[in-house]
Amino acid sequence: MSFDELLSVGIEALPVCVDRFNVLLGYRFSTFATTCVRRQMLRYVQKQQKLSLAEDIGPEVLVSVPDSSQGGFCDDPNVVLNLIEALLNQLNARERDVLENRFGIKGQKQTLRVIAERLGVSHQRVRQIETHALNKLNQLAKSSEYADALMPIAG
Repeated sequence: MSFDELLSVGIEALPVCVDRFNVLLGYRFSTFATTCVRRQMLRYVQKQQKLSLAEDIGPEVLVSVPDSSQGGFCDDPNVVLNLIEALLNQLNARERDVLENRFGIKGQKQTLRVIAERLGVSHQRVRQIETHALNKLNQLAKSSEYADALMPIAG
């Protein structure tokens, strides 16, 4: 991907930024446009990376599916649920609440806006809490206590 391609994506994003800009929100156009253009460029880069990865892999790559008779605890859904519950218990109440409602763990999935209204915060803040909680879960899952238990799932 060349600089010219990214420049082209940025230039194409400007009219969209102009259309979406709302003076009443109190932001400067330069701040809004910078964010908008950057977002479009990042999406383009991510899309290109996915495309190049798909081309690199190709059909000759075989995926190994573990045999369920090899004995992982995946055969017992209660063990998996208990592990998920143990990981969620490591989060604070707000993080746990956001993840449970966002992913429908204890009921129906909810949007960022619905969760934000219930918690009395912005939907951006809910996304931040969600991201932080997922990162925390990722670190916990990599810890030695949980890594051994998760190994049979990963195959």
